[in-house]
Amino acid sequence: MKVERKKRKIDYFIAIPLPPLFVSVITFVLIFFILPSPAHNLYAGEQLSSSNVNIVVDGPIGPPSSFGLEKMSQAFKERGLSPARKGSIGEAQSPFVILIGTLKGSNVIKDLRGKGKLSLADKKESLAVKRLKDGGKDLLVIAGADDRGLMYALLEIARQA
Repeated sequence: MKVERKKRKIDYFIAIPLPPLFVSVITFVLIFFILPSPAHNLYAGEQLSSSNVNIVVDGPIGPPSSFGLEKMSQAFKERGLSPARKGSIGEAQSPFVILIGTLKGSNVIKDLRGKGKLSLADKKESLAVKRLKDGGKDLLVIAGADDRGLMYALLEIARQA
């Protein structure tokens, strides 16, 4: 008995050398237009100052999150910012609010997640940092599924400040 084998068709990738001018134009566009997106800034369009930023800690946070919050506050102070702390988003009078909370302890974080505005897993140490608009305020939401996740998020913001 003779076994027939199918011949495989193999496609080869042919590298086409690009002209140096084309590569230079693409590099220029990437560096000056695509990479420096507003996501790298806490608040694009307006200079941050202590008068236009409020921090809202929604719900109780534990010792790990308090540690992260302290480190973030220190990083802001080193940059010349000392945002006012408010008890709720409604109390915040500035256009920009940094909202901090855990999925378990913050009703606002739960609501944002329920509306589909914030993607945050239920797993331990999960975190989310997202900039969005809600209720007429520009929010930087720093959230964790638990205290340790929130601590990691706050430490990351402190590192980038």
